[in-house]
Amino acid sequence: MLTPLYIKEATSFAFNNSSLKDEKIIANNLIGTSDINKCYLNNCLIEACGKNSVIKISDGKIVNSLLQTDGEFLLVDNVIENSELQAKSKLHIKHGVLKDSFIRLSSGVSLLLNGVESRSVDIDSMGEHLSGLSINGLLVDCVLRGLVISSGVVKAIIYSSVLRSCLFENTHLEDVIINKCTLQKVVFVNCNLRRVTFSHCNIVDSPLVLENCDVMGAHFLNMSKSNVNFINCYGAEKVCFSL
Repeated sequence: MLTPLYIKEATSFAFNNSSLKDEKIIANNLIGTSDINKCYLNNCLIEACGKNSVIKISDGKIVNSLLQTDGEFLLVDNVIENSELQAKSKLHIKHGVLKDSFIRLSSGVSLLLNGVESRSVDIDSMGEHLSGLSINGLLVDCVLRGLVISSGVVKAIIYSSVLRSCLFENTHLEDVIINKCTLQKVVFVNCNLRRVTFSHCNIVDSPLVLENCDVMGAHFLNMSKSNVNFINCYGAEKVCFSL
């Protein structure tokens, strides 16, 4: 049973060099930046309220925990395992390892994964519109579900993952490799797909749709042309398909 810790009056809180196990931290009316530094969170629940607040967790380990806020999470240099992350403003994860975990995104959230090694991570926005997306790193055995992106930058290797019901608009993909992935109802609109490589991907239900995209220098390896629908794309006639 979790031990509740209520933070009612303070506008921020801090933990440093602590081991938190079976803790339930409930923080209301947060305004400033709260810090959890060099801590080990095991089977913890953090419920935070404060739309203009930031909870920064750095140089720690998070295991079997649920973290949720209607403000911003900034997670830096952590090992995160078997946990669930929820945010309604920003969820920024920089460096470290993220594995066997679940990310739930609300409408208007900005998601940033920078230098993160992500393995077996389920990212779900339930079809809600995200305000921004930035991914720079490695995604292996992940699921990206219901992402609706209006702008963003992706510079990543995505391997053995599933992209399901995703819409990317005005997104810049730089030197991206999507290898041995399952793509189900995935659409790119007004995106820069130069030098993007789709390799050995399984296209499910309907073709991969590329509309008004720059595809100059894009490569499709071991994929059929019939699985890709180019609509008013620049450089489509020079796209390289090889089986």
